[in-house]
Amino acid sequence: MSCTTAPLAPPPENLTAEQQSRLLDLEYAALDAIDRMQFSSPYANSAEEIFTQMLALDPTNLAARRGLEQIVEHHIDVALRALAGRQQSSAQRALDHARRLDPQHPSIIPTENQLALLANSKFVRIKLPRGDLRQARQATTEQLRRLLAQLDRTLRCRFTIAVSNDEQGRFVYRLLKERLQSSKGTMPLSAGIIISSPNRVEGTCF
Repeated sequence: MSCTTAPLAPPPENLTAEQQSRLLDLEYAALDAIDRMQFSSPYANSAEEIFTQMLALDPTNLAARRGLEQIVEHHIDVALRALAGRQQSSAQRALDHARRLDPQHPSIIPTENQLALLANSKFVRIKLPRGDLRQARQATTEQLRRLLAQLDRTLRCRFTIAVSNDEQGRFVYRLLKERLQSSKGTMPLSAGIIISSPNRVEGTCF
């Protein structure tokens, strides 16, 4: 869906007709840049640069202020998605963009805290047998045993079970829960299932 809309508000009357026309042209150009996903980079002709030009003409311009807020929220969303993919450097760059534009944005500190957790986390991963895991119970159980042997039981872990369908995901979940209950320690199981290949289990521990 296109983001391009009509201007949010008419330009203030204290501007000249030429300045008002310029503001209108800039606002449409900024909305077009957002449609192209050119939020801040490259800076030339980006929505960020154009909204900044608008504020230079009219420091109270509501459309420009809301536009920059939308850009901040975009960068925070990029940071969160990068965090979910364990892309620490990408998350840091996106968060730095957001902080530069609005250091007081309420999402900055929570995102920064998540980034700090990731920086201090331990990541574990094991491959599971190919094909139908229900037909390879012993091999799957052995791989899960190897996974758990890597864990520090003083940490809390979140697992991701990646398999070809939900039924196999539930099968691996049950095996993983059994292994946790039968091993030393009382680590609770926190796991999600995704449809992906190859078959694997990944864990992030904090």
